[in-house]
Amino acid sequence: MLTIKVTERPDVYEKTSRKQRTKLSGPVGTPQLKNSSGEILDNNEHVADIFATTFSSVFTIEPLGYIPKLSGPPNPISFGEIIFTPNLVCEKLRQFKVSKSPGPDHITAKILHMCVDTLIQFLMNHRQIPKEQHGFLPARSI
Repeated sequence: MLTIKVTERPDVYEKTSRKQRTKLSGPVGTPQLKNSSGEILDNNEHVADIFATTFSSVFTIEPLGYIPKLSGPPNPISFGEIIFTPNLVCEKLRQFKVSKSPGPDHITAKILHMCVDTLIQFLMNHRQIPKEQHGFLPARSI
C-alpha cells in the first residue's frame, strides 16, 4: 500500500486516487461458484440460477390471513393516551444534534433549532398539536 502525504506529492496522490476510482467504478460481475458436481461456473446466468435456487429453498411465504397471537402482556399505553404538548415538542426538537445529517425531508437540525418557536406556533394554529386532548382541556380535568 502506498502511503504519501498529499502536500508533499500531489501528482502521485492524484495518479493513485485516479487508479482507485477506475478500479471501483468498473463493471460489476457475479462471483465464480462451483456447482453440485464441483465444476467452476463462469457463466453469469448459471451463477444467477444457483443463487435463485438457493434463495427459493430458504425463503418462505407467510400466509396472509393468519396473524399469530403475541405471547407477552398487552401494552397498557394506547395511541389515545399519548399527549403532545408544545413544550414537549420544543424540547424534543432542541435535542436534535446539529452535527447530524438531515432526514428524508432534507430539513437540518440547525434549521429546526433556529425556527422552533415559529414552527410550534404554526403547528398550534393549524391544529397539528391540539390545545385540548380527547375532548377536554387539561386545566379543566382536575
